Amino acid sequence: MATPAGSAGICRLCRRPGPTRPVVFRQNVGVILLRFTKKVEGSLCRRCIESTFSDTTLTTFFAGWWGVISFFATPFILLSNILEYANATRSPELRNVPSSAKGRKAIVAMAAVTALVAVGGLALVAALALLVGSTPSRSRQARGGAGGSGGLREAEAKILAYQGKATHGNTPEAERYAAAFSERMALVRKIAFTGGREESAPSLTEGRFLTYCEVREGKVCFLVHVPELRHYTSSARAALGETAWAVARQAIESRPDAVTLRLGVGLRGVLLYGVVMTGPAQGPTPPVVDDPSPLEAFFTGPLAAPSIEETQPRPPEPPPPPAVPTPPLPLAERLKRDIEAIGLSEFEPRHAAAQDLESLGLDAVPVLVRTARDPTKNVEARATSMHLLGKSGSPQAVPVLLRCLEDQGAGHAAGEGLRYVKDAETAVLPLLAQGIAKRCVRPVERETPARTYCWNALNTLGAFKTAAGFAAPVVLKVLTAQPPGIGLHTTAITAAGNIGPAAKDAVPFMIAGLRHSDSYVKQESIRALGRMGPAAAPAVPALEEARRTDTESQSTAEIDRALASIRGGAAPGP
Repeated sequence: MATPAGSAGICRLCRRPGPTRPVVFRQNVGVILLRFTKKVEGSLCRRCIESTFSDTTLTTFFAGWWGVISFFATPFILLSNILEYANATRSPELRNVPSSAKGRKAIVAMAAVTALVAVGGLALVAALALLVGSTPSRSRQARGGAGGSGGLREAEAKILAYQGKATHGNTPEAERYAAAFSERMALVRKIAFTGGREESAPSLTEGRFLTYCEVREGKVCFLVHVPELRHYTSSARAALGETAWAVARQAIESRPDAVTLRLGVGLRGVLLYGVVMTGPAQGPTPPVVDDPSPLEAFFTGPLAAPSIEETQPRPPEPPPPPAVPTPPLPLAERLKRDIEAIGLSEFEPRHAAAQDLESLGLDAVPVLVRTARDPTKNVEARATSMHLLGKSGSPQAVPVLLRCLEDQGAGHAAGEGLRYVKDAETAVLPLLAQGIAKRCVRPVERETPARTYCWNALNTLGAFKTAAGFAAPVVLKVLTAQPPGIGLHTTAITAAGNIGPAAKDAVPFMIAGLRHSDSYVKQESIRALGRMGPAAAPAVPALEEARRTDTESQSTAEIDRALASIRGGAAPGP
């Protein structure tokens, strides 16, 4: 289950705890007729958002224009990334997170230039669209019999690349011939031909024989985009052409005029034809050439009369059989399915499985406990299990979630689960305060379960604002015991700010944080003082001094908000 917006989480890239924001950045590289795309999606911290935005946008900016489709897609991707970055950095979760002035100015400059280029690209795309739209359509030429070259070009465009459909035709009957031809050619190629396309290589055809069939009075033509035709030797192309001619004759042999028909077959790659054959359908196999001009004659003249089966009305389809109700899954299988699904990266199946587990209530608690404590499960599965345990109402939830606060990847979800517990202020707070007083008032090494526990426990304690009088003494003990700087001391300052005026004895520690050399410590101290409101009045001189000496525009804005809150204005956001 995703971390709620505005709360601390774990960055999906750097795995550091802190404020995160769900984002989606896209990257596009164009290579003539091919596109290579990349998507970065997840809840990221500000630093990773800035680096990911820079990487994907710069790559797209310089390499996204060099393809037919990519040229039109690149402006939209650039603008999408810029809007995503702007919304993320201005969001409540991240707008107060410090960023280096140098890095911020570079990104703003890059975004401005990219936006200008993207808007210019969109204007060019719109102009091309208007130009194409004003050109007379050639479709009437293909259907009406005039302009065979136009009809051939339109047919070739349909088989340029696979777009969800491998066969096409100018009539329903022609589409059936195309489907039969494509299926037989794929089977013959698999049995009789080796080499050619590697299945893992990118291809416009995706390994399919893209086929177009044109049926007109007295003639039938098959155009085929053969996967990786350029890799075939001349002898292999000749053999493939003979095979295609035989398959085409089989596809139309049921026609009543098959004896008098003229047949055309054109096999092509991405750009050029490799095999062109035309002649009587029942005559000898014609020679293979690579000039497509003989195929143009098959796209002129009147359309063939509909076949008998096309003119006869189709019998009504039988009614569908009555739906057979699916028997419900046994509880054990249902639990196994849902636990596997909550570990998926896709949101929809994970969310559906979480809802199903929540509906099971206490029946799901044993498996949720095992999953939450299982280090072999991924972060998504453990975090979702912790959320659901908090909502379950089970007496097992509190001790399990308290222990899960040590989880380096999902411990923040254990804290959120504890807030869901019914009567949490009486059932959770005493145990939480006891654990903090026991484990967090002595030096704690970095990257250890004890440190992760203290970080998550302090953040959870600060969220219980109605029990501020109970939580403030514990937070003051941590502030007194831990050395100033990035770490548990700053986490305790944040918790004291969340508790509010009841933790006013922490104001001296916050004033000291204003003078710290680290910008993160300074920012957290400023925000904590602002959340204190008038109770932080002793800090006004120190804030004013910091306002005069600080060169960071973001810090001065934070100080202005904190001073307004202390002097009785609106309290700053979280």
